[in-house]
Amino acid sequence: MSNNTWYPSPRYLLRKALVVKCLQSIKCNGKSVLEVGFGSGDSLCDYSKLGMTVYGYDFSPQANYEAKKRLEANKIRGVVLYNSEYEAYSQQYDVLIACEVLEHIEHDEEMLITWNQVLGADGYIIITVPSRMKKWCLNDIWAGHYRRYERNEIYEKMKKSGFEIIYLWSYPFPINIILDYLLNREKKSAHGIETHKQKGFTKIEMTKESGVKREASWLARALSKKWLLYPWHLLQLLFINTDLGSGYVVLAKKL
Repeated sequence: MSNNTWYPSPRYLLRKALVVKCLQSIKCNGKSVLEVGFGSGDSLCDYSKLGMTVYGYDFSPQANYEAKKRLEANKIRGVVLYNSEYEAYSQQYDVLIACEVLEHIEHDEEMLITWNQVLGADGYIIITVPSRMKKWCLNDIWAGHYRRYERNEIYEKMKKSGFEIIYLWSYPFPINIILDYLLNREKKSAHGIETHKQKGFTKIEMTKESGVKREASWLARALSKKWLLYPWHLLQLLFINTDLGSGYVVLAKKL
């Protein structure tokens, strides 16, 4: 059984745990944060609970709608949501977070420079991206990706954009072996690639859908249970400094 509404997938939850770990390492309480591409808005709730002043920018109207509903349901107040890039980038923040965003942007280095400019002095950036082009799959096509990233490529682009990397972690090994297979299989379904082709979707339209709609097999939903996922989180911590995962989590500081 599956549906195409957003759900907290195992990969998302394991990634979020690492993002929170990054935020705790920089003593995020009291800092302002802008999340670019917040999708469902679930993570905005977490940043607020960590004591941050929260702003979000997503160009998808559906994402803004979903985020407002989720914030209200969690009784989270004071979060400012933008659907305009101009508004979002017209002030400075202590932290900028962009999870699974950069691979959707054709001119990624230009965007990294823009993100550097909206950070205040001693600002931090956290990004997550899919790793290694040899893992390119149907899910990348479905989501509207331009690329997957190599480790050396990230170091080079971050340095050129005015950042110094503190952590570059690979995730979520070893469970990604199962998750990568499930993602690829799901996109072969009638609700995957062919549906987008029939609708004539552009990369921008695929990007808008990818953050708020995800099909969920019964196995993926089962693996998302907190008690079942926790051992996988402990396992991924053992391998974050390898290159065995299928995604990267990056914490960097503005130079």
